[in-house]
Amino acid sequence: MAIFHYLDLSFPPTAYFGKCLSPLVPCFKEAIYTMPMEMRGGFLCCVLRDCTKDLTWLPAIMNMSGEVSLLVTNVFPNSPYFWAVLVQEDVYASMTNLFIALSKVVDHLPCLSKREVHRGLRCLAQCMLLYGEDMTWNRCWVVDVVGNHAIVFMLDYGITATVPIQCLRPLDSDTFWMTPPLAQPFFSRDGFKCIDFPGTFVDGEISGSCLNERHVLMFTKHAHKE
Repeated sequence: MAIFHYLDLSFPPTAYFGKCLSPLVPCFKEAIYTMPMEMRGGFLCCVLRDCTKDLTWLPAIMNMSGEVSLLVTNVFPNSPYFWAVLVQEDVYASMTNLFIALSKVVDHLPCLSKREVHRGLRCLAQCMLLYGEDMTWNRCWVVDVVGNHAIVFMLDYGITATVPIQCLRPLDSDTFWMTPPLAQPFFSRDGFKCIDFPGTFVDGEISGSCLNERHVLMFTKHAHKE
């Protein structure tokens, strides 16, 4: 009691507690979601620095707005964040040319040894991107090495996966990295329940971006028309 008296502390009147849910815990009207690491600007700057050696992709995607069609490539459970590819002629052309070029060289590339794999390495990784589909080879950036496995980020899909090191092949020619990442990060204004499964198309509108990560665009899905 002497301490409270010395500090001149007193509890607020009883009527105060009836005006709020809790006097100690603030009340939020909207849920707050943590942005996945792969979407953060610092992470993507590292990917671009090591892979494409060009950081202009990030500011370029910040200025997008208006009506768009998206091909969803990755979603996060119980989160409104997702990755998607813009359905546009120029993006489709870049995707087609890249995959054709990769298909011509992948069978002639050797497997990487464990001593060659390290964080920051750009290479090819073979994995199953969608459940039930065939294993495919895609451009990736090595996030870390754990034992005989590598954690890789597939920049054309926004997917992080753990693959055996024997499923990695070198791809150091700048020719294959001139194409910027095909997928880009989005935030669904409609909540995570409105995001379609990977491999599906969705129409909607881009209206702004996340406050602290402006390259993550805010997306509103169009209502389904019967």
